Amino acid sequence: MSSSNNSKSKDSSQRPSDENTTPMDNVGVDEEQEQDQQEQQNKAYTVLAMYKFFVLRLPVEEMKRRLEDFLRPRNVRGLLLLAADEGVNGTLSYPSNHNEEIHEFLKDLFNENNKNNENENESESSHDHQQQQQQ
Repeated sequence: MSSSNNSKSKDSSQRPSDENTTPMDNVGVDEEQEQDQQEQQNKAYTVLAMYKFFVLRLPVEEMKRRLEDFLRPRNVRGLLLLAADEGVNGTLSYPSNHNEEIHEFLKDLFNENNKNNENENESESSHDHQQQQQQ
């Protein structure tokens, strides 16, 4: 029985007590926590399902090139179907830390290459011009 008591006393003497720790002993803890949080954020993924009906202004190959050039370096995976007369349909998965820039890129690309937008803008300006002539 006395041998087990000795092992307990050895264990407690080997552990540092709070009195023996210095502020420098805890420096790595915050850095480790920040690193763990960063790793968790890097592991978080967003899944984006989308569709938009519109007529492409650019050739499908050009749209494909622009999408690949932007999405590939950001580790985006998924499937996008592009059809010249129908628009886009697909699902993408990507690290969540790229969420805003990917949304903005896709929105800008699809709005910029929408022939329907051009027709709407032309008809609006034509309508405005007719109203000005009538006045």
